[in-house]
Amino acid sequence: MTGVAGRLERALQNFVETFPLFAAAVLIVHVTATHSWMTEWGVQLYFWARVAYLALYAAGVFLLTLLAWNVATLGIVMVLLTRLNHGSSIEPAACSGFDWRSLVSDHSFSR
Repeated sequence: MTGVAGRLERALQNFVETFPLFAAAVLIVHVTATHSWMTEWGVQLYFWARVAYLALYAAGVFLLTLLAWNVATLGIVMVLLTRLNHGSSIEPAACSGFDWRSLVSDHSFSR
């Protein structure tokens, strides 16, 4: 493919290569409940930079396309930094308030 159609196809391929990393980063931050303002900014940067990337790439404005790609990458880095800034415990948010001792009461083994 050539022209705009070819550029759109290449932009889609680039998205397919970068989106799994973004999705994994957001999922990790969500599951570990370590999101902050940096997560929100990172997600917004990624989304809007990818929108700009698509439009700029389709139009053939390659220097600004490079800038948009780098801003999107910065968004992913910001999401990952959110996780690093919250320490190294990997306790899922769904289990953080759960008391495992309640599963086994003192009376369950007595006759």
